[in-house]
Amino acid sequence: MIVMNRKEGRYKDSLLSLLMLFITVPILTSCDRENIDFAEKIPISFTGSVETKALISDVTGIQTTGIGVTAYIQQGNTYAPIMKNQQVTYSNGNWTYSPVSYWSKSDNYIFTAYAPFSSNPTTDLAARTMTFSGIPQYQSVMTDNEIERAIDILTDTKSGSYQSEFSNGKVQFELKHELAYLEIRAVKADIASMRNVVFKVASLDLGDTENQMAKSDDRTFIKNVLDNSQSNWSSVNYQNEGKYSITSIDGQQEIPNETVNSPLVLAKMLVAPFEFGGDANPHSLAFQITYNKDDGQNDPTTHDITGHAVTINKFEAGKKYIVTLRFNTASKVEINTVVVENWTTGSTYEPPVFNW
Repeated sequence: MIVMNRKEGRYKDSLLSLLMLFITVPILTSCDRENIDFAEKIPISFTGSVETKALISDVTGIQTTGIGVTAYIQQGNTYAPIMKNQQVTYSNGNWTYSPVSYWSKSDNYIFTAYAPFSSNPTTDLAARTMTFSGIPQYQSVMTDNEIERAIDILTDTKSGSYQSEFSNGKVQFELKHELAYLEIRAVKADIASMRNVVFKVASLDLGDTENQMAKSDDRTFIKNVLDNSQSNWSSVNYQNEGKYSITSIDGQQEIPNETVNSPLVLAKMLVAPFEFGGDANPHSLAFQITYNKDDGQNDPTTHDITGHAVTINKFEAGKKYIVTLRFNTASKVEINTVVVENWTTGSTYEPPVFNW
């Protein structure tokens, strides 16, 4: 028979209670912590807007094509990649991708997006760059078929932490163009000697042997994914006979008088940014026009005219350039106006340049 006095019993009861407390508390704490982690596991999500109108005309256009995202977590001077050209698609009111990444509240993020999505970019995670290749120097977008085939690029970079910039869990990209836009128009001087003369443009070439445009060879574009302001296009080599023929002038339409607020559009083009030879070897936008003239007295005759838009020495990303040529005499064409605007603004002319 075991005999235990009352004092010893109270001691053992106390020891047992203390032991049970040590066992129970860690289990409860572990469950609570697990529940907290699960509750804070917020997925990284995306949304997008387009500040400019072009081939990808609006948010609906972006939703149709999808976007590609490359992302890093910044920890001091180191960058850990978490996404590499991740395809993000739109379906049933949501932007989705797989596998899903989740926010860490303590880290800073850098996201770079582009549209339309493709497998074209070569993403170098170590160098933190995306390289796009096969982009034509010039792309006519006068017809629906040309618009369908054209290569358009829009990009944006966002950075910050979940707590400050992305507290709703969403990263909103404001996609902007990496290409330039060129539109060439023509009007006829509204003077007495010109009113009975009909001009119809038959062809248009950009560039001549003295002021050569770059040929329509493919270009390469490199995007630094850490800095929204850093983009890099491959250099342009000028060659003999550097003319670019515009073949989509439709039906040789008659050029209107300049009082008419709708000049004849000769060309609509996407242009990969470049400079005309730089300061050491300057070039200018040159053109050659073949047109038919009919003054009602003689048979229509064909003429060739060349000229230079010396006020343009480069094409910049996100800019649109509207050049209006003016048939000011029966045998001469001059540059009437050159307008340079951001694609984010409305056009000087009606209908808007970007409204294709």
